Amino acid sequence: MDASKIVLIIIPIFYIPLIIFAGKKAGSNLHPALLFSILWSILSFFPQVLILNVHSSFLAFIYVYALAFCLIIPILIRGRVVFGSAKNQASALNGRRLYRLLCIFSLVSIVSSVLMLLQNGFDFSQIIFNLLKSSGNYAAMRGNEGIEYGAIGVVNVSFTYVCAALSGLILGLGKNLKRSYIFLFLGLGPPVFLMISQSSKLIFLLSLSYFFGGYLLGMMREGRQISMDTIKPLLKYAFLFIPFIMFSFLSRNHYHDNYSDTSFIVDSLYGEVLNYFAAEIYGFSDFFMYYIGFDSIAIYSTRSVNPGEYTFFSIYDFFGLADSVLPSFYDEVYPLGDIVNTVQFTMFRGLITDFGILGSFVVFTIFGFIFDQIFRLSCGRWSGLFAQSLYVNIVAAIFFSYILSIFMAKFPILVTIVLYFCLRYSTVFVVPKNSS
Repeated sequence: MDASKIVLIIIPIFYIPLIIFAGKKAGSNLHPALLFSILWSILSFFPQVLILNVHSSFLAFIYVYALAFCLIIPILIRGRVVFGSAKNQASALNGRRLYRLLCIFSLVSIVSSVLMLLQNGFDFSQIIFNLLKSSGNYAAMRGNEGIEYGAIGVVNVSFTYVCAALSGLILGLGKNLKRSYIFLFLGLGPPVFLMISQSSKLIFLLSLSYFFGGYLLGMMREGRQISMDTIKPLLKYAFLFIPFIMFSFLSRNHYHDNYSDTSFIVDSLYGEVLNYFAAEIYGFSDFFMYYIGFDSIAIYSTRSVNPGEYTFFSIYDFFGLADSVLPSFYDEVYPLGDIVNTVQFTMFRGLITDFGILGSFVVFTIFGFIFDQIFRLSCGRWSGLFAQSLYVNIVAAIFFSYILSIFMAKFPILVTIVLYFCLRYSTVFVVPKNSS
């Protein structure tokens, strides 16, 4: 291991004092700014250890560290958050109502997933008896010909994320944990089905992000913090989904004639895992080096069509101002050694392309004040339900930042609205124990 690699492995250590200091200042490690620092301390470390023979730039990781500090600035200015637990909140969530909603949304998500396949030319026999091949064919169709989504597609994707968030919320609240696997099946079963039937791993990964958002919201409402006791159940659940992820990888069309070649399958799965969990970080590092004028492996477009369009594509699209396809989105490839190629460069590539390096620090500082205010509105005694639904989306955006900006898609708006009505329907008002 050379000196540059050692430096990169050491960089995540600098997040520790930032996390500890800001956590004490905020009074909770559930604050979005802390979650960003925790996530990127992990993402700055493990890809470097997993791939020792590929190098990346420490300047890129210093840039991300600076963004983490920008998010924490509002905590340093505004100080401690008044953190209300379930014991002193003026309202509580009814577990039975949440469970009822979870069942409904889970059913709608599964049915709409099947309808999506049917409206794009697949039939029940293909779905049931040859799922692996039909999933690969669907992925190929999505990449080459395009998929007809329509209203069913909007409902399918949005309700899939709502399922995941509700499942996480119920488990985070600690309601009826003896049935935890039922809640997990109802909440993450739909995205798993969507992943294996349509070979859509990004939707599953984003569903996990929404699951974490719901889980952390449940913890917030119960006055708990992130600790090993709260993380252990999630690690246990994670192992359940590994076989389904591997199945989705194998459904790609380019594997169909090579299932008997064990070494090919193992190497390919290794490449796919790195492509979805490590290559983005290396790709962004290469882009960052190119942007600041140093040597890079690939050549990249650095021109934003409209200011902020890469980061906030959904807003431009909502007003009819967006380009149908942004330049360089899937035609610029970063080769991760001789292992795999990637076309994802984290949300930071779009951020820099839109606003420049200095401008992105300003944008993240503004994000920091918005996140801080939403968090404060979410966890007080008279906690805002709309703020809590926004909090779930913010957590999802943070967890998904290693791939893309979540604000590129339209669904966060619909998910926020649906979650708000779910919380409102499930809310019952109580007399706080510390009221006079």
